[in-house]
Amino acid sequence: MNAPTPTDPLARLANTYAQTAPSSPTAAAPNPKPASAIQQPQQPRQQQQQQQQPSAEERLARTYRDPDTKPEAKPDTKPGGDERAPTGEKPTEAPALDLKAPEGMAIAPEVATTLSSLAHELNIGGEAMQKLVDKVSPVLHQQTQSRVAAMIEGWAEETFADPDLGGENFDATAASVMKALSVYGSPELRTLLSPPENGGTGLGNHPALVRFLARVGQVAEHRG
Repeated sequence: MNAPTPTDPLARLANTYAQTAPSSPTAAAPNPKPASAIQQPQQPRQQQQQQQQPSAEERLARTYRDPDTKPEAKPDTKPGGDERAPTGEKPTEAPALDLKAPEGMAIAPEVATTLSSLAHELNIGGEAMQKLVDKVSPVLHQQTQSRVAAMIEGWAEETFADPDLGGENFDATAASVMKALSVYGSPELRTLLSPPENGGTGLGNHPALVRFLARVGQVAEHRG
């Protein structure tokens, strides 16, 4: 006997990514090409240093960048601008405070440094700053969680309001999404797209991503 279909948009989308994907055979790795008999001349060390490879973050940013978007111009870093000459006096460094985050939370190193500097400027001790952390951190955490939950719920409502994805078409949309994930996805991807309460990000509710996965699933269905 099949379980009843949930009516809540968040629950129905979460159920879509909770389905177990069948294991797909791993494609055989292509045979490596034989090395060329003619060795290319090595580039000078100075030339190799000039050809700096972009970082992984930059390469991923290029992947999602609009091809029509022009790169931002880098500011001129040549000396002789409005930069002030160093006075030779080193500012007094604030002593690092041993601040403890509330249970289930963490304080990033840069935040701890900022709080230590603030305590130094206000001339307050570590005990007073710790009380401030204990009082403010849970409030900020709850506010962040509420904003994220509202954003994810808004994505789900947009998906169900879409005339192509939602309404009477949602069951077909969900089937296409599950097809795409079963053919090309992985358990890690399913977890990533799941709601935060299931260890994911909630991105699976975004209408643009749902539309993309649905189209991928339709292509996979036609290919058999």
